[in-house]
Amino acid sequence: MGYRQRLNSREAGCVWSMMLSRVASSIYWLNRYIERAENYARFIEVNLNLTLDFLEGPRNNGNHW
Repeated sequence: MGYRQRLNSREAGCVWSMMLSRVASSIYWLNRYIERAENYARFIEVNLNLTLDFLEGPRNNGNHW
């Protein structure tokens, strides 16, 4: 069984279309991979900023935050 999605149409009033379960599964996993990539990008950005702050060294007088 697939997921049913309601689509509005001018001629027929409303039309039901089917989404195959493998398509729904593919969309789900694609979203999961996108979320994972966003988390990795955020992690890398934070670590880059921390590394750049620590490389400044004495100019910061030890105040990294």
